[in-house]
Amino acid sequence: MNNYMKSSSTMNYYICNIVTRQWIALPPAPSGRGHFGENVGFLIEPNSKDNHQYMYLVLRFIPCGYSEFLIEKFSSEQGKWTKLVVTSPRILNCWCSTHKISLIACEKMLFTTVHETSIIVDCILAFDPFNDPAPFLRIIDLPLEARHIGGVCKLGVCQGRLRFSQIVFLQASPSRYPSISIWELEDYRTGKWCLVYKKILTNPALRCPLTLRYDSTDMNPEICVLAFDPYNENLVYFLVGYSVVAYNIQTEKVENSSWPSLLIKLQGSTRELTTYYGSNVLPLTQNWWPTPVLRQPL
Repeated sequence: MNNYMKSSSTMNYYICNIVTRQWIALPPAPSGRGHFGENVGFLIEPNSKDNHQYMYLVLRFIPCGYSEFLIEKFSSEQGKWTKLVVTSPRILNCWCSTHKISLIACEKMLFTTVHETSIIVDCILAFDPFNDPAPFLRIIDLPLEARHIGGVCKLGVCQGRLRFSQIVFLQASPSRYPSISIWELEDYRTGKWCLVYKKILTNPALRCPLTLRYDSTDMNPEICVLAFDPYNENLVYFLVGYSVVAYNIQTEKVENSSWPSLLIKLQGSTRELTTYYGSNVLPLTQNWWPTPVLRQPL
C-alpha cells in the first residue's frame, strides 16, 4: 500500500501487488488531506463467508489529543470509507510525535508501540478493526523485565506470532557487544509474554563501531533489529552501522551480510539511518493477490 500527496495536500491511496504488477486506487478518504501525526495500517484476511476469497482493510489513524483517535476505515467488502472515534483508557504520548510509527499486522489486528519517553517504550496498542468500536482498542503491557529500561526496541511478526525485541548495552562492559532479549506474545487477552531469547551477541559482525559511546540510556546506537524473518524463528535481520546482517540467533552465525548502496547514497549520520530504517523496514512475503482487479500498468 502507498499514498501520494498532491500539492493541494490531498491524500490518494493505492494498493499495489509488486509480484503481479497489479494495483487499484481507493476512493478519496473522508477528511481528504493529510494530517500531522497520521499513521496508516493495512490488513488482508480471508472472507468469513468464503475462505477462497480475501478482503482487505485500510485504516487511517488521526490523533485527536493524548487519548482519542479519529479512525477512517476502508473495507474492500463495502467499497467505501467509514469513520469512528476511539478513546484510549490510558494517556498516550506517541501519537503527538513527529516520528512515523510502524503498525504491525498480526492475528487480524494492528499493533504498535507507545513511548513513555523518547527512549522508553511504555506499552503496546492493539487495534481490532473486525470488532465493534467498544473493544476496538486494547492496551498490552510489556514483559515485566522490559519495562522502564529503554534501549532499542522493535515490534514484529515471526511465524504468525507477535514478537518484541529490546537491545541494551551493558555499561560495565567495554566489549561493545549488545545484549538482546526477544519475547513472543502468548495470550492476547491476558497479555502474557514468553521469553524466547536472551543473550549477548558476541559475533564480531554485530560489534558496534567505535565512533560513539554506548550505554543503556543511548537513544540511537548504531545497531537495531530491522525485522524478524517471517518463516525462520531463529533468523533476525540487524542494521549495524551501514550493513544489513542476517543473523541466526540460535547458532550464533551470520547467514548473510551486505552493504546496501542505498544507505551510502543517503545523507545523514549513521544514527539517523538506524533510527529511520529501524522503524520503517518490514519483511516482504509473497502472497496471492487478495481480490480480482483489472491489470493496470505501474
